[in-house]
Amino acid sequence: MAPHSSMPASAPGSADLGIDVAAISDGLSHSIGFPVRHYHDPGIYALELARIFEGRWQYFCPVAMVAKPGDVMTGMIGNTPVVVTRDKDGQVHGLVNVCRHRGFRVVGDAERNCTRLYCRYHAWTYRLDGSLARAPDLESDTEFDKSEHGLRRIAVGIWGPAVFVNSDDSAEPLHTAMPELQEFSDRLGVDEDPENYILHDTHISEQKANWKLWTDNSVECYHCGSIHGESFNQAFVVETEGGVQSPVLHKGAIMSSVFEPQKPKGDGLRTSFYRSLHLFPGAHIVQHDDIMLMGRMVPTGPESCTYTGHYMRHKDTPEDRASEWVELYNKTFAEDAEVVELQQINLRSPNAMPFRYNPGREETSILTNKLIVQALAD
Repeated sequence: MAPHSSMPASAPGSADLGIDVAAISDGLSHSIGFPVRHYHDPGIYALELARIFEGRWQYFCPVAMVAKPGDVMTGMIGNTPVVVTRDKDGQVHGLVNVCRHRGFRVVGDAERNCTRLYCRYHAWTYRLDGSLARAPDLESDTEFDKSEHGLRRIAVGIWGPAVFVNSDDSAEPLHTAMPELQEFSDRLGVDEDPENYILHDTHISEQKANWKLWTDNSVECYHCGSIHGESFNQAFVVETEGGVQSPVLHKGAIMSSVFEPQKPKGDGLRTSFYRSLHLFPGAHIVQHDDIMLMGRMVPTGPESCTYTGHYMRHKDTPEDRASEWVELYNKTFAEDAEVVELQQINLRSPNAMPFRYNPGREETSILTNKLIVQALAD
């Protein structure tokens, strides 16, 4: 199911912004990427937020972060600030994190558990289900109805160890809208039991690069041998046979590729399996011995984005072993950040040209960009 557009009827569409969807689609069919301005144009960025990030199911956080009554987790979905809560009865709620009084943020990013959602601007207070509990000095206002001024709702869904959200409260349920999520999980043999994993660490990386550069980089490993020789490539085989990427599974908004573990050499980190799910537009779930990594990218501007990785340690894995994996992945992500930030600088040059992808090694990047073009089509 395609996401709804949150753009007002008068907002510029692809044609208004000079986006030639047919020409870009044709270019991608010949491994040619977006026109360079797609990586820094504010109008195109606004269109992408509305067409791609609003109204689409996206990974938000581990279930472990909202496991107890009173737990809260904040974040952005497109232009919408959201908060996920668990109430005293154990129900999970998705809410727009904006006070109905004067538009202030209700739950701060540092808050993790509370009995009420308290807006510190004028002390309007909400229950964990979003209903308004108190609005100071409005008790005598006969035109004010508290029941009509609760926080706006968004859709929330649970898949195994992960919380998903959708800024459209009327969206189809997660499992109906994204049946391929369960299909791929079953096919790959992903361990979905949240009881088997413990939140071990969180990594946040603010990057001065357009979100599409992050996505391009995250879904392919053509660069892994040259950029990650002392990190990811130490644990996984990134070389290919005949210059072709490892087998790619693709359906709907999900892609998956496979990497074989490196053969044992010394005491380095090794695994016996690797499973990955790339969730369009900007998330991934990676599972292998010892840990599961669930990460999401959030666009923060035409030339910036933030990546948050949640490291889940398997219950049978020693903490120091999990920390070694965190160190390896954080080094990998730092190397990636350096790459995309340099790309962003270079794409500001008047001599910059559209990318020419290698279809044998960057199939997933091309597929991702095709999904972007489909979303932008008027």
